[in-house]
Amino acid sequence: MLSFSVAGYFSSPFGPLTFKVTTGTLPAGLALNAATGLISGARTVATAASVAITATDAELRTVASNTFAV
Repeated sequence: MLSFSVAGYFSSPFGPLTFKVTTGTLPAGLALNAATGLISGARTVATAASVAITATDAELRTVASNTFAV
């Protein structure tokens, strides 16, 4: 079981952030919670992936996009 938060890699003074995968795909069995930035689940296939996750602030502005290896 994997549980990893990406929220700490982003910040904005404009309200809560939302998160989404914008490049690549999470391995089967893993999911990103758009409200919390938590990637969690149990892989169904033993593969590594590189995904870009973009955070958007409450005013719908892109805060940043970071790449993560999962």
